[in-house]
Amino acid sequence: MKRIKKLLRRLGPPSARRPVTERGIPGQLLDGAEARAGTDPREAEALRASANAYLRVVR
Repeated sequence: MKRIKKLLRRLGPPSARRPVTERGIPGQLLDGAEARAGTDPREAEALRASANAYLRVVR
């Protein structure tokens, strides 16, 4: 048990281990929606809906 606690302390919290540039699946979907908003509003809305659905499942 002490080894596990020591390892977790050394690694730090999960947010500290994740690179800042990594936005995750919902962030990538929202980035895609933002990029398509001017050219394909329907696809942008579908990507936003997908990001929201993913967040509902994960939470």
